[in-house]
Amino acid sequence: ERDDGVLLSTHQVAERRLGHRLTPALGATMADGRARLDAGRLDGTAVLLAAKSSLYPSILLSVAVPEAVVRAEADADRALDWRWAMSLSAVVLGLAALLHRHLRAEAVARAEMTEARAALTRQHEELQAQAQAREAADLERAQAQSTLDSAINAMVEGFIVYGRDDRVVRFNRHYLEIFPHLRSVLHPGAHLDDVHAVAVNA
Repeated sequence: ERDDGVLLSTHQVAERRLGHRLTPALGATMADGRARLDAGRLDGTAVLLAAKSSLYPSILLSVAVPEAVVRAEADADRALDWRWAMSLSAVVLGLAALLHRHLRAEAVARAEMTEARAALTRQHEELQAQAQAREAADLERAQAQSTLDSAINAMVEGFIVYGRDDRVVRFNRHYLEIFPHLRSVLHPGAHLDDVHAVAVNA
């Protein structure tokens, strides 16, 4: 249309309006290319209107989209955005749940591993303490045995002890000095009958 409002061409079926003046006329201030909500140029319905100057300053090009269409498209875009947002939220929540499950399982596994290490440490310490106790008992027993042997061998008299099973438990060297013929048979574990048999035949 011209800058005075005369309609020169339209894509709509409004040929009867060609050559007629549209009011109000689009002035230079309207021909900035920006879209604005206004009344339609042909039927006065609410539209989103944009106008721009052509190569000829007195001729303006205008484009109008019905407000209802714009709002419907905006609503559709918002609905699509909402669906995308909900889908993205669901994905994020799902990933968060998986991450939480993974971290929880990792924490449980770490706690179990820590407890297992502690149990192994306690078991090792107990075994070490038992080994030290056995070692100390063995040492004490060996010292007692050495003390007893020294005491027995220090005796002037001959000394021999038999156990309940009539087997030799301990004797001193003076006993062998007194009964040298028993050297071949006398040793810890020798039976009384064997000792007596050698003693009788000596």
